Amino acid sequence: MHAKLIIPAIVIALVANAPADQSLETAFRTTGPTVLAAFDAQRQIIQKCSAIIYDGRSEAVCGVVISPTGHILTKASELKTIKKLAVTVDEKKYAEAKILAIDDQWDVALIKVDASDLTPVTYAPTSAVGQGTWVVANGTTTRTHRRVLAGIISAKIREIPTSGGAALGVKLKPDAKELAQRGESLIRHSSNHYLTTVWIAFRAKQRRFDDFEGLLDDSMIKPVQRAIIELSDEQDQPDLLPG
Repeated sequence: MHAKLIIPAIVIALVANAPADQSLETAFRTTGPTVLAAFDAQRQIIQKCSAIIYDGRSEAVCGVVISPTGHILTKASELKTIKKLAVTVDEKKYAEAKILAIDDQWDVALIKVDASDLTPVTYAPTSAVGQGTWVVANGTTTRTHRRVLAGIISAKIREIPTSGGAALGVKLKPDAKELAQRGESLIRHSSNHYLTTVWIAFRAKQRRFDDFEGLLDDSMIKPVQRAIIELSDEQDQPDLLPG
C-alpha cells in the first residue's frame, strides 16, 4: 500500500471497527445537557444581555443590548421583512420598538425600546481569541429562557473585505491532496505516530454523527476528514495534540 494511504486506512479501520458503546454519549455532545450545564453562567449573561426580535409572534433574529436605556444592535437585513416589530429582553416583552439607524455595508441595525434598566453586554478588550477557545451563542429559546449553543473557535483571525461577502476563514471543500498533506503534517510533527493515529480516530468517533457539508463524498471517511482538518488547524497549539 502507498505510504500516503496507510494512515487514513488505519484510522478508518479504527473508526469502523470500534464497538458502538465507545461512541460519545448524548449527554456529552456539544448539545447535550452535561455540556450545556457547564455553560450555565454564560447562559445567564445571554439571558440578560441579548434580545429576541419578533415579527408579531414569530422569532425573526437575535440582538445584543448595548445600553441600559434600550439600545439594541441586530442584523439589518433580517429587519427588512418584519411587519410588526417587537422585542423580548430577558423575560420582558416590548410590544413597540423603533429602528434608529441601519448600516447596509456592515448589515447592522440599531433599534430602541422604551427601557431604563437593561443590562448591556460587556465587550472583550481584544478580538485575539485563540483557536480551540470555547464560545457560546444564542440557541433556541423558550417563552422566557434562552438556550445556548456551544462550539470552539476554529478559524484564525482574518480581514473581512470592505466590499462585504463571506469571510469564513476556512475552506469548505478540501481536496484529497490537501487532506493527505494535512495528515502527513500531523504525523511528521508528532513524536508518537501511533498515538497521533489513535487520536485522529478518537476525534473522528466524536464527529461520527455530525453533518459534513462540503467534504468529500464517501460517508465513511467524512468524520476522518473532519478530524484531520481540525487537528491540523490546532497544530500551532501543542497542548491540544499528543506529544
